[in-house]
Amino acid sequence: MKSQSQIVILLAAIFSFVPGSTHAGGLKLELTDFGGAGQAGNPGEWQAWSPRAELQPRCYVDTAEFRSRPNALAISGNGNPAAYGGWSYVASSIQPGHHYRLTAHYRTKAVSHEQLRVVARLDWQDASQKRVGYPDYAYLNQLTGDWKEFTLEAPAPEKATAVRIELTLGWAPQGTVWWDDVVLEEIAAPRPRPVRIGSVSLRPRQTGGKEGS
Repeated sequence: MKSQSQIVILLAAIFSFVPGSTHAGGLKLELTDFGGAGQAGNPGEWQAWSPRAELQPRCYVDTAEFRSRPNALAISGNGNPAAYGGWSYVASSIQPGHHYRLTAHYRTKAVSHEQLRVVARLDWQDASQKRVGYPDYAYLNQLTGDWKEFTLEAPAPEKATAVRIELTLGWAPQGTVWWDDVVLEEIAAPRPRPVRIGSVSLRPRQTGGKEGS
């Protein structure tokens, strides 16, 4: 009896994300003036942060180096090879399941391997300021003149009511990074994109059945 070949083609619609491009009419924060950054007792403003005090880099507002007037946030390694930290800002009015885009511009001096040492991320929080889900990291990076632009699009996880924007420099003792024109905005949910996939099940001829294949 001749061996038989069977070919089965399966078509499936698998939904994947495409970047959102429309402002959804919700939250939009445009953070370009950092004159009050670092003031104690004001959690709604930018605050310097580090995992431990001994790792704290130098954080300051620079009025001489900026992308848009009048200033920019700056982080310096300050001669400490272990320095890791930077600036943070807590934004409220986050809606679980809604999609958000973070845009942040930066430029560096004496920072090698920027992809490892310069970080922007969103750390989601619930009503008790505890972390929910996992932080999302800015992954798109492109030149915009003399500055670079980080972009991140992500949905807010379940129970999220706020998000902490973190702008970081790590392990760059002689380096400095400047951050400016930071925007957090709600965007429309990404559109589903159907994808066709073909699957083939084949048994070659003269293999003696499935046991011999």
